[in-house]
Amino acid sequence: MSKNWNNCILIAEEGEFNESFTMSAMSSWQSYCNAIGRDPKENVWYDHDVKKCFGSEQTFFANPDDFSFFNTKEEFVTGPHWGDDHVKKRFANHMGHERTVTDEYIIQNNGLFEKYKGKNILMVGGGPSCVDIAWEKMDIDYDHIWTCNNFYKNDKLVNLPIDLVTLGPTVDLSDDKLLKKVKADNITCAFEGGISPFRSGEELTQFSQDNPGQVGYFHLRYFSKLGGIARLICLGALLEANKIYIVGCDGYPVGAKHAFEGADKKHSASHYNSYSYDLHKRHYVLLWDYVLNLHNSKTKFQNLGEGHEFNQMTDISKKEFPLILK
Repeated sequence: MSKNWNNCILIAEEGEFNESFTMSAMSSWQSYCNAIGRDPKENVWYDHDVKKCFGSEQTFFANPDDFSFFNTKEEFVTGPHWGDDHVKKRFANHMGHERTVTDEYIIQNNGLFEKYKGKNILMVGGGPSCVDIAWEKMDIDYDHIWTCNNFYKNDKLVNLPIDLVTLGPTVDLSDDKLLKKVKADNITCAFEGGISPFRSGEELTQFSQDNPGQVGYFHLRYFSKLGGIARLICLGALLEANKIYIVGCDGYPVGAKHAFEGADKKHSASHYNSYSYDLHKRHYVLLWDYVLNLHNSKTKFQNLGEGHEFNQMTDISKKEFPLILK
């Protein structure tokens, strides 16, 4: 029986129809083929709720309003706008040219990322499960904590040792509270290649000089609209972490208070009408279809937000890596 995640059915594997494909999906299948400009070569899913085919080949260039990958594996490095030339322009020219380049990621080769291989990582995002679940009291075995953006405004995280944080363009790099935490914990501060508006080269250079040995960059083929923790999940798996615990990566944000910024970032339906519940639902399907099928990946996962009302990974995690607490 084919996979059913979030009421989305896997109808084609590596471009070939399986037993779950029905003629009712044909019209949407043809629309998907038109969008990507050819017959699919990878997995294709069908969202039963909105009668829509979707998959990883619907890249930025095929549909910039609804994509989970910048480009295909074959064209990621050399492709226009989001390839290695983009990374050189935005980061390498200001922070250092030594980098590891593959068809899935481009990572600065400055010694900051190698230590995570074989380690257990707790990843904490700003979704409501970060606040509502007492994950900090759970008996979980982790070596490092990764988080993102304005994490230091959260009472739980500000008192825990943070090892890595991604700093998006909305973060004030001159905030004293952030800088003190970065210094105190010797935090690796990572900048992402896909997040715009982009910081100036002068700002990146200055921040690197002010925090020597703590600043690096990475750029993934995977992107999506799910936020920084979803991309960190991919980064951790690509770096061959042993186990990844996840909390605060929940999904459709309407009506939920942000765990880091509180009421200042409480999403409203009118603001998020283009980021529909169904879009987030599909993007979680594509995230896990990608991560769980990474070549040679042995990383194990635990969704600490499993069962939370806003957690759109729950249906997937219960089936593929159910939460087991000691």
